Amino acid sequence: MIRHLLLPILLLLASCGKPTTIAEVVPPAPADALRLSDIPGEWTTQAGETVRMADLDGHPTLVAMIYTACPSACPRLVADMKAIAAELPEEGNHRFVLISFDPVADTPEVMTAFAALHKLDPERWTFLQGTPESVQTFAHVLGVRFARTGPVDFAHANIMSVFDAEGVLRHQQEGLARDPEPLARILKALDTP
Repeated sequence: MIRHLLLPILLLLASCGKPTTIAEVVPPAPADALRLSDIPGEWTTQAGETVRMADLDGHPTLVAMIYTACPSACPRLVADMKAIAAELPEEGNHRFVLISFDPVADTPEVMTAFAALHKLDPERWTFLQGTPESVQTFAHVLGVRFARTGPVDFAHANIMSVFDAEGVLRHQQEGLARDPEPLARILKALDTP
């Protein structure tokens, strides 16, 4: 019986120091995988610049949808993203994008104030304001359900989406207060040349 246990233990120990390949962390994307550039519309950043989703290519990117007036879930989602960012090397090529559910209230000025309040580096963090139609399309394409429940409130799913440097969707995670290490590991792997 001890012999039967010994081989798996030896194999596990032998693999501990072995470098991990990107395919072991995140499998190759299928040929028909969603790309950011497939999502239409123009967006306004917190700096007031107009961009398209394709402009986000070039960096492994973690994307979530929030609204700045959210009292609980959105600040927690941003804290989760910050925890993931803290696990990544500072010299990394990673970017973080927050897309507003509320394009009327979340103006560039409001998004800039929110970023300052949460100490989000504008070199790595981008806020996007779209039209109500582009926000609805983006949410639908990524499977993020949301609905307005009051004058300044939304019910919404809490989903983080990981895109590779070519803008291909590679992973999604739903929920709050999750361990940051798995998504950080995926982002690190996607930043490996």
